[in-house]
Amino acid sequence: MRLGLPLVALLASAAATGTDFYVSPTASSNGNGTIGNPWKLQKALDQPGAVDPGDTIWLRGGTYTGRFVSNLNGSSSAPIVVRQYPGERAKIDGNYGGNLPTLEIHGVYAWYWGFEIFNSDPGRWSNVPGDAPARRGMAVQVDGDHIKLIHLVLHDTEQGVLTSTSANDTSIYGCLIYYNGYDATDRGHGHGIYSANDPGNSTKKIHDNFVFEQFGWGLHAYTEGGNLNNIEYLGNTVFDNGGLSSHGWTTNILIGGLKRAVNPKLLSNATYNQDHAGSNNLGYSAGCSSPTVTDNYFDGDTALRVVNCSNMTMTGNTFYDSVTGFAPSQFPSNTYYSARPTGTKVFVRPSSFEPGRAHLTVYNWDLAAAVAVDVSSFMTPGASWKLINAQNPFASSPVATGTYDGGTISVPMTALTPATPVGATRPQSTGPEFNAFVLLFTPGPGEFFDVPEINPFHDAIHTISAAGISAGCGGGNFCPTSPVKRSQMAVFLLKAKHGADYVPPAAAGNVFSDVPASAFAAAWIERLKAEGITTGCGGSKFCPNASVKRNQMAVFLLKADLGSSHTPPPATGTVFTDVPKTAFAAPWIEELHARGITSGCGNGKYCPASVASRGQMAVFLVSTFSLQ
Repeated sequence: MRLGLPLVALLASAAATGTDFYVSPTASSNGNGTIGNPWKLQKALDQPGAVDPGDTIWLRGGTYTGRFVSNLNGSSSAPIVVRQYPGERAKIDGNYGGNLPTLEIHGVYAWYWGFEIFNSDPGRWSNVPGDAPARRGMAVQVDGDHIKLIHLVLHDTEQGVLTSTSANDTSIYGCLIYYNGYDATDRGHGHGIYSANDPGNSTKKIHDNFVFEQFGWGLHAYTEGGNLNNIEYLGNTVFDNGGLSSHGWTTNILIGGLKRAVNPKLLSNATYNQDHAGSNNLGYSAGCSSPTVTDNYFDGDTALRVVNCSNMTMTGNTFYDSVTGFAPSQFPSNTYYSARPTGTKVFVRPSSFEPGRAHLTVYNWDLAAAVAVDVSSFMTPGASWKLINAQNPFASSPVATGTYDGGTISVPMTALTPATPVGATRPQSTGPEFNAFVLLFTPGPGEFFDVPEINPFHDAIHTISAAGISAGCGGGNFCPTSPVKRSQMAVFLLKAKHGADYVPPAAAGNVFSDVPASAFAAAWIERLKAEGITTGCGGSKFCPNASVKRNQMAVFLLKADLGSSHTPPPATGTVFTDVPKTAFAAPWIEELHARGITSGCGNGKYCPASVASRGQMAVFLVSTFSLQ
């Protein structure tokens, strides 16, 4: 599945016309939503007057603890986007002292994208069946219309997502939903996605999610008095639900209840259970009308139970083990296994929202140590890639990395350890027989995982990478928000000035007392002094590990570009409000502005004492040396 043209156009329009606002877990109460003075999260979700349809609210990294209610109102052509800031990890912890939803969504036309919601309280038991533990609420409750949840990670809460029956045009896409729920005396409670949908609503789309290891059910479209109209499960991988409960396996996929489901769709989903237990259920009790069941791969003790359904379309499915409620002879255009299959079966689902992401699901019936997966339809030779174990998405390292050279990549199927749940015992690994992965990849050479195309520094970073000035900070990342060290700066400046192939003379080790010949970038540092670009930081030292400030950067850049003898015009003190003419490096800063290299840090300021980030450094280098 590739990104469709209407969605591409919508994303491009929002990116081109919207305003960026920022929130932070360390924000003050008087924030104004800028990157330097962000809002608190709840203030942003209340939609301050400055926030219009088409704007983006970026969640900076860190932990936001509490319960949050969103009332954002975008428009059909310009949704408001609430999204994790690129390269950072924004976490919402629902351990606030109650058990109401951690994120309750009202409003219309808003997208919630890429961040994490969890609960750090260890309590996973309730003495009253149906009553959640006192400090554990569900991750997300959707009550608004035209809401999208995109690539969220929802774990260790009371329930992953609840979409109310009246919520119209809900889309839950590409999320990782696991370890939700709690145990009680009667059964495991808490499902991955609990959904219902009223007549007249648009189709409720639940697509391409990984949903596994809840205490309760996986995908749970159920009602007793509401409605189950037009619910679509497409491309989801759902496995081992009920596994955390002492009561054992439950149902991976359910559409049905005490009221008849109308026009349900099960399309290209995959399910699995260790021990090949568990089940999938269509119809439950009251049954269903006009269901479509196509191209699914269902594994379970009861691969599919159909109850009281009429006018059913069922083709292209694979069922292992038994089926009930229909005879295989009624639907011959499917594959039915009564014995364990052989070989491998791989499902690859490229993201419709993030071009550098795909979900992989691998059935490895032959128990091979690794499986070859063809990704040539969407990856470009030269791209960097890394494979994340979906069952442990925040592990310290990926399970595999590489540079794509065409054809297949090797996907390891052994030694893959699941994450440890909060307040529960870690489940057994599903490997080598089965596993699910998130594949992250760059668009091609010169790109980085933590610098997607939406990153404001993307173009400059790509330019200096393609020019051979920087290969990043390791692991396929660039670390755009990290400070530039003086040692790194020496390399950046001289490569930008002399070209990527430039190699300085060997270091002597006697130029600066804190830069021995064996030190990182010693030769570059000594050459920087030889060219008159720096005299060090004082006392015969260079301070190689110190961060570069923006005022220092102005001097370094202009000396590297214009020569050590260059002297800028006297400062006027009228260019930036925080750079009086007597300030350190004021003439250099003003000349940097006059040459069009910088417009400052916003609001008429330059922020001279602020540390320069690696992303800012990339912009400075491209502008100063006219890199292309």
